[in-house]
Amino acid sequence: TLSNYSDQLQQLVAMGFDK
Repeated sequence: TLSNYSDQLQQLVAMGFDK
């Protein structure tokens, strides 16, 4: 779903900033 897609994007962004 769209909300799930947004959730995954936020997770990827969070991981990217967690370097």
